[in-house]
Amino acid sequence: MNKIRAFVVDDEPPARRRLTELLEREPDIEVTGEFAEGASALEAVARERPDLLFLDVQMPGIGGFELLDQVEPARQPITVFVTAYDAYALKAFEVRALDYLLKPFSDERFEATLARARERVRSREREALGEKLLSLVESRPAPEEKQHVSRLVVKNRGQVLFLGVRDVDWKED
Repeated sequence: MNKIRAFVVDDEPPARRRLTELLEREPDIEVTGEFAEGASALEAVARERPDLLFLDVQMPGIGGFELLDQVEPARQPITVFVTAYDAYALKAFEVRALDYLLKPFSDERFEATLARARERVRSREREALGEKLLSLVESRPAPEEKQHVSRLVVKNRGQVLFLGVRDVDWKED
């Protein structure tokens, strides 16, 4: 099973460091990007397509919601907002966030969120695999009618004979 590729986007270094440390404890998670502002994170999300995004709401320049607005919905990573502001929780779920971690959060709360994120990522992987398999099956040419052999070629004492299948009563090696 592939590792889950995660980005951490937060303008506060201690918050970014804590999230990264928590994620790096997990053997099936790989932090493939850390960003202090939204513009570079947006470019990286478009280029690298991470599976999971831990995203601060308020950052200089492009904030978390603006970042998600610019990502095509089909390419949007599983997103968890991580912020000190509870006022944006409803909006987070309106943009299809998986969860909303309110700083400071406990390790237990983080683990519960991560468990849900894992399941969602794996579910997406299963759906993608199912779509690929269905596409392969649908693109496969239709089986042609079975062709039956009507004649057999038999070598017998230096001669080649063509026998009709209906003329054969017995075959022995």
